[in-house]
Amino acid sequence: MRNAREVLAADPSLAELFDEMRAAEEARWPLGCTAGAAFLAALLLLFASCSALADRGSGFAAFLPAAAGVGLGVFGALRLFKLAGADERAGKCFALFVRRTVEAALDDGRYIPDGGIPESVVLASGLYPAADEYESFDLVCGKEGRTEFRFAQVLSEDVETETDSDGNVHENRTTVFSGIWFIADFNKHFKSRTRVVPDTAERLFGKGLGRWMQNAGSRGRLVELESPEFERMYAVYSDSQQDARYVLSPTLLERLATLGKTHRGLRAAFHDGCIALALPSAPPYLRKSPAATAEALAAALLRSIAPYVGLVGTLDLNTRIWTKE
Repeated sequence: MRNAREVLAADPSLAELFDEMRAAEEARWPLGCTAGAAFLAALLLLFASCSALADRGSGFAAFLPAAAGVGLGVFGALRLFKLAGADERAGKCFALFVRRTVEAALDDGRYIPDGGIPESVVLASGLYPAADEYESFDLVCGKEGRTEFRFAQVLSEDVETETDSDGNVHENRTTVFSGIWFIADFNKHFKSRTRVVPDTAERLFGKGLGRWMQNAGSRGRLVELESPEFERMYAVYSDSQQDARYVLSPTLLERLATLGKTHRGLRAAFHDGCIALALPSAPPYLRKSPAATAEALAAALLRSIAPYVGLVGTLDLNTRIWTKE
């Protein structure tokens, strides 16, 4: 992944976008202040007009404050309209800045805010059951070396409703998974499905989800591996004992164990020639942060996705085995 300075050199338009965004943001303060002052003055004038009208001897002059108040109210509304326009311009500039930063930083880079990992793909991994509600967003795609990858934020929840004695309906939500879903091309050939799940599933996730995970794992055979540290953390199930031992080399077991210490509750699935990682409670990325320069903002954005792009290197996925290209 290229750094912020390289990104700005590759796409000079980012500096212009940043300046336009900052100009729109800086316009918000005077627009908001003048709109607020205009509305306050309008209210005072209208109040003065109402007080004058209460005095029957005030005559036509009592309507002058009201007219001025209406005028100030219209002026304040116009300033609010401009304020909304400034917010919209700033938002559009930031969204375009993010997209172009990702495109310039990654080979074949793409950022699709409304895109995500389809629910069918998550279910195909066998790591989680179907949930009542599912959403995925902030899709990032790219290529690191020879490895194609994609990741997105995923939230799946079970929803239960209950009605109390007064007829009030209460909604109870249970999180099935919330975090980052990462998928990359794996560097070995295999045809089976192998799943790596926490060995303390029931304790961590409760009896319902924990038992489901254990039952899901029982659809494949439990794989015993020669890594006591790894087996203290995880249980491995696979359709093929031979494939599982081939895929989960001692080096990869060590790397997954290290990664699992950083991302508690980590799960992994190997199927359809890919590796899928479920990273629970991982922080969001590509969010706006204070920055004085375009380079600083680009650097902050890249730091937010670096841990996920870096998974390719962490798991050594660019080291190709035999004929795997």
